[in-house]
Amino acid sequence: MADEPRPPRGEGLAPRGGTAACGGRAPADHAAALAGEPTAAGRAAVARIGPGHAALAERLAAELGEEAFAETVRVLERLTAALDAVHDGANGDASGG
Repeated sequence: MADEPRPPRGEGLAPRGGTAACGGRAPADHAAALAGEPTAAGRAAVARIGPGHAALAERLAAELGEEAFAETVRVLERLTAALDAVHDGANGDASGG
C-alpha cells in the first residue's frame, strides 16, 4: 500500500554471524555496521564473493556474447541509478510516495 511506511533501503542487511565488529561488539544496526571493522570471518566471506561473481560473469558473457553482455551491464547500471533516484525521491517526499 502507498500509505504504509517503507523500510530504509538495505534494512536487514547489517552483518550477522560475526562478520563485523563495532568497537569490540557486534553492530546493532546498519549505521553501526558502516562504522564497524570487519572481522576475520567477514573478510573471508567477502573474499569468497569475488571468484563466484567473476565465474558467473564469464559464463554469462559466453552465453550472451561480449556485445550483448556489455549492453546488459549498461542497462542494469541505468536501472540501478533509476531505482536509487526513485528511492531517494520517495524518502524525500513527506507524503510517502
